[in-house]
Amino acid sequence: MSHAPVVTMVFALTCEARPWIDALKLKKSDARPFDLYTGDSIEVVISGIGSESMATAVGWIAGRSPRPRVWLNVGTAGHATRELGELFLVHGCAASESGRAHYPPLVAAWTGSTDALLCVDHVSDQYPGGAAVDMESMAFFNAAMRFSNSELVQSMKVVSDNEQSGVEHLNSKRITELMQPHVDAVMRYAANLLSLVPASFSVTTVLDLESLRASHSIKQQIQRALHQLAALDVDAERVSDVLQDQTNARDMLTRLQALVSNTAPMLGSTKGVVKEATNG
Repeated sequence: MSHAPVVTMVFALTCEARPWIDALKLKKSDARPFDLYTGDSIEVVISGIGSESMATAVGWIAGRSPRPRVWLNVGTAGHATRELGELFLVHGCAASESGRAHYPPLVAAWTGSTDALLCVDHVSDQYPGGAAVDMESMAFFNAAMRFSNSELVQSMKVVSDNEQSGVEHLNSKRITELMQPHVDAVMRYAANLLSLVPASFSVTTVLDLESLRASHSIKQQIQRALHQLAALDVDAERVSDVLQDQTNARDMLTRLQALVSNTAPMLGSTKGVVKEATNG
């Protein structure tokens, strides 16, 4: 089993993912319950519509292997004023019901537009001032950040509807047409994200998770901490020193989390952007 870093792209709908599946000549896996398409350093997962489906799909693909992952949610979103087919990177995401918000650190190179995103429970023809609208992004961020650090969990959206052309005009063919022009731009950004993961570091460099005696939850948390340390460019020797003489999985987790806390830089954010957009 390979432990090289992989770009994991999660789409809600096959029609959204189709341009990437075709352009990259990805092969459909026999895996279930979600549709999975794979290549050498990329995998495309189709979650289905809604937050529950998205969160479940993220957990499912993360549990299939301990590979370090760059997580990228790509899909459609509505926006009051942006033109149909515009691509943007999400710089802030808020859940309309709970008021929770997430601000992904934008550390990978991106020269295109960014925007705030409001996540709603149902298909909506309402467009809050200054923000885009979708149904899955908040669940994606919440779930994927359990398995990787926030710099490597990002979302990109293509405008599918606006005040002039609502959701009633959408169908599978039209969605694919809107996504098609953005294959190259999205993959360039994915490559920039992937470059943040040191190629020389892998989970198995310091720890064999498969043979570790621990609960599934503890293994997942250890995996996430190791991936965070990889993204922070902590070398394997330093991690091995931290784990030296440790045989208890919980103690390992505590030491790894402490190393993450002591190493993580104070990254800037765009806090307040979602709040301003949704209150505008």
